[in-house]
Amino acid sequence: MTLVTFKGNHSSGNKTINSIVVTYSASAVEVTTEAPTISGNTPFLSSTTVTITNALSADGAAIYYTLNGEAPTTTTSATCFAYSAPFTVEATTTVKAIAKHEDDTNASSVVSQTFTKVTPKTVAEALTAIDALPSNGTIANQCVSGIVCTAGASLSSGAITYYISADGNETNRLQVYRGKGLYNAAFEAAGDIAVGDEVVVYGTLKNYNGTTPEFDAGSYLLSQVTKPAPTFSLDKTEATLDAYTHGTVDVTLTTNTDGLISCESSNTDVATVALKSAGVYTITAQSEGSATITIRSAASANYKSASATVAITVEDNRADAGISFAEDEEETTWGESYSTQALTNTNSVAVTWSSTDETVATVNSTTGAITILKAGSTDIKATFAGDATYKATVASYTLTVNKAEAGISYSETSFDVELNDDSFVAPTLNNPNALEGITYTSNNGTVATVNATTGALSLVTTAEGTVKITATFAGNDNYKSGSANYTITVIDPTRKGSKLNPYTVAEVIDGTATGTGIYVKGYIVGEFVGKTTNPRTSGFSGNSNFALADEFSSSPAVANCIPVELPSSPAVLRTNWGLLSNPDKVGYEVLIKANRQDYFSVPGIKGTSEVSAVSVPVTVSAAGYTTITTKYPVSFDGTGVTAYKATAVNPTTIHLEEVEEAPASTPLVIKAAAGTHMIDVVKSASAVTGNLLQSSDGSVTGDGSTIYALGKKDDVVGFYLVGDDVAIPAGKAYITIPTSVKEFLTFDFDDATAIAKIQDSGSKIQDSEIFNLAGQKMSKLQKGVNIVNGKKVLVK
Repeated sequence: MTLVTFKGNHSSGNKTINSIVVTYSASAVEVTTEAPTISGNTPFLSSTTVTITNALSADGAAIYYTLNGEAPTTTTSATCFAYSAPFTVEATTTVKAIAKHEDDTNASSVVSQTFTKVTPKTVAEALTAIDALPSNGTIANQCVSGIVCTAGASLSSGAITYYISADGNETNRLQVYRGKGLYNAAFEAAGDIAVGDEVVVYGTLKNYNGTTPEFDAGSYLLSQVTKPAPTFSLDKTEATLDAYTHGTVDVTLTTNTDGLISCESSNTDVATVALKSAGVYTITAQSEGSATITIRSAASANYKSASATVAITVEDNRADAGISFAEDEEETTWGESYSTQALTNTNSVAVTWSSTDETVATVNSTTGAITILKAGSTDIKATFAGDATYKATVASYTLTVNKAEAGISYSETSFDVELNDDSFVAPTLNNPNALEGITYTSNNGTVATVNATTGALSLVTTAEGTVKITATFAGNDNYKSGSANYTITVIDPTRKGSKLNPYTVAEVIDGTATGTGIYVKGYIVGEFVGKTTNPRTSGFSGNSNFALADEFSSSPAVANCIPVELPSSPAVLRTNWGLLSNPDKVGYEVLIKANRQDYFSVPGIKGTSEVSAVSVPVTVSAAGYTTITTKYPVSFDGTGVTAYKATAVNPTTIHLEEVEEAPASTPLVIKAAAGTHMIDVVKSASAVTGNLLQSSDGSVTGDGSTIYALGKKDDVVGFYLVGDDVAIPAGKAYITIPTSVKEFLTFDFDDATAIAKIQDSGSKIQDSEIFNLAGQKMSKLQKGVNIVNGKKVLVK
């Protein structure tokens, strides 16, 4: 408490104060000294100087501090010191301090500052740590030492972007992005940091975008040592050397550095370098091209790193060897024969063959013959080592061996078995590649089960049903995966509308036929137009339907027909059976699976899912002959048609032999009474072998000399020589004879007089008796007809 007393004269008017006396009582206000400030660098490397200063208002106050983390007092002790001058700490230390002025009542509050000693990582350690981070991941408070290898090109807001590495080279470098100077001081110029400076950087490491290891913005230097550049120069800066002789050149280094010196080539395939003697380096040519030789000194205690280069050009003045392959890539398939691609070897140089992957294919080093071992890819190389005349050269191409198709199949894939008929024998799987590990499955165990390993079938025929048996190959190193299947349908032949007992067209019309998924059999007679209009038999308008009748008529009556829908899905029905695309299907007897449903407002069938040929028409002219190419496997037994293949020719006849059945796409000569005959379609037929007949696709035309087709001359049917540019209709058969023997050839059914072969004139027949038509013995074949071992041979 403070008492103030006024002293002096006063009156009722003006007042005068002569003095003021201030008296402090025992209860005066307490005063606390203002806290000091602790300063120094942190983090620090080896040591840092700590300074403790009073505030201006506390000038002259005593300062006390501790270094062990305890709060200081105003009394000195073994752990509490009176501050008199800056002091040094060499380990991580927490400094605490107070101040007390002798006139103040209380000491200041305690202030604290921790000074952290850090040990820098190497650049390699920093890169490893960053590499373990996710993209844009960070590690704070990191310290890294290195040598500046790329200086910043510009200054921005006191910061410079530069790179550091372990040795001053630009490999394995760490970016310092917009870093600042010592203890976060701003750089004043771009040149404030230079290549060769030894620095310690403190900040946050970052995996920038997963591609760039860096110190993130905000880092700064803890240390920067700038050393002078040494004297460092070579007596040559460029040289040209000869490749074939492996020419050399010596370069001499002049330097005053005490750093470690190394040498390297940018392309050792072109030129190499090695220390020859003190300060002298030998450069040796290896092959044609360019290389840069670098002599480099590492930073030392006294100098920055330095380097000097020599540009080397290696020339090869020899001629090109001239070896090459026409194709860079070749493909083949496992199991197929393959010969190496022909090597163009203009100068006949000696090459050595090799394969880069000998598990796929090996190659004979001398001949280039290739042995394929498995599917895969390898480079086939032909290498010329080089000589005094020609350069060393490698020609190569990539050989890809594709996996082969598994090739498994069943010859027949659909079987109809009558109810309670247990005579069915399962088909044998065709496995031409002898594949192992094939497994078998059934999709309907109530109808049939199958042994998973052997394919042995257990079929139940006591009830109608359908089952699919599938053989599956999973694939291996050389073969693709593949599968094959067959379907068995157990059918009650007494059930009307089944495949074995289909409805007639009349039963559809009178309403006897009902239900879905029923079978109907009949003849395609044209395109259904409407319930009061007879079917269209030509000039078809689309592929969406056809008219079906129980008997074929070229002028069908609508009352005897039903419309059959060919839905758009599956598209194959319209593709194969639509009359606009297939007008020749008129007259086919077919079996149809569909639903009984009104169509065109009359009884018909819709939702067709199957159409299959039962028999196909063949029309024979009054001459009694025609030629065909079968569209399905067919049988001629009981059809009133006799079919023939052509097996030989002689100068006047073509020899025909009868066939009872034929697979699809077989050209044949047909003999029958004039009119249209129906030929039965079967599931399969044996191949017709030794057939000289060929099928026309409509593009075959005569040439006036070698092509013969069916014709008639003087009421005799045979094959005539087709004139120039005369087309042979599609689906008809013809024969090619290497040279014209006669304008018209009749049919011959006698084996003894047939010409057995058509032979090239250059061919030889050994150990044979050869005669001409006059019966004279000859030593070799002559052009024309020869008799060889009792058989006629035509030589072209």
